[in-house]
Amino acid sequence: MIAYAIDVERNQSESCRVFVNDWSEKSLTAREETDAQSFQIEFFNIFGVDRKKVAVFENKVKLYRDRQGLFENSATFSGYIDLLWKGHILIEMKSPGKDLERAYEQAKGYALALDKKDFPKAILICDFVNFHYYNLLEDGKQYRFQLPQLPDHIEVFGDLAGYRDIDPFKRWDPVNIEAAVKMGELHKRLREIGYSGHQLELYLVRLLNQQPHLSTYLSAVAQQYHQPVRQVPWKQLSSN
Repeated sequence: MIAYAIDVERNQSESCRVFVNDWSEKSLTAREETDAQSFQIEFFNIFGVDRKKVAVFENKVKLYRDRQGLFENSATFSGYIDLLWKGHILIEMKSPGKDLERAYEQAKGYALALDKKDFPKAILICDFVNFHYYNLLEDGKQYRFQLPQLPDHIEVFGDLAGYRDIDPFKRWDPVNIEAAVKMGELHKRLREIGYSGHQLELYLVRLLNQQPHLSTYLSAVAQQYHQPVRQVPWKQLSSN
């Protein structure tokens, strides 16, 4: 359990360093119109997430004229979110030098125009150099840093990788220890019957984060994997 959690974190850290190195010079002359999408695709790759499977570029939303004059002077009109992963994150990209505070107000308007089920957990405003991350689950708590500092703040994007605040060294009471042992047994058993790679690791991390009675739950799940693999298809596993 601890080993594979550390491996996931190590892989993300390395991918993050590569991302920062690749964009350290390009970011200074990058333009929203030509570079934003490739930047965001590579950013998602840090977390092992295929952008095209989860998020949409230029997501259209219907907006109403606001009092601050941020949008066109008309009763209703269309706006376009640079990137939206429904229920997770809204990203608004700007060219370097643009007003990121104004961009955040714009992004909030976009978010409020979404259906409730699509409302994001966070908003990221980025001009390739500066990252302004707003955690909407914590009343818009802000995290501000620059591209070279991204590796030091990678944990704030835990939701993008399917987990948040996973620390295998915290809260090791007896229940957690037992759960960790059973998680390791389940991981080993799934690998033995042919499941591997990022999808397996992500599934197990999500189990750890989401199940309130993890020890009992993992015992039940592990038990069913003593059956032949054909009776427990991956579709069934990933839907739990």
